[in-house]
Amino acid sequence: MGAFVQQSLDDVDVHLVAVSANCTVAVDIPMTVDEVIHIAVIPLAIQNHILKIEFSRF
Repeated sequence: MGAFVQQSLDDVDVHLVAVSANCTVAVDIPMTVDEVIHIAVIPLAIQNHILKIEFSRF
């Protein structure tokens, strides 16, 4: 019989991989999931806000 264990997201390391047209670069930067979400959400929120401003002119 198996056991299911849920790990806290604060303890999970995320490793980033950047892919460009010419090469793939793997960067081993241990980060928590919360840090990755914080880094990713801010540019998306800014972009979404800018798009709303542009479309509201029409």
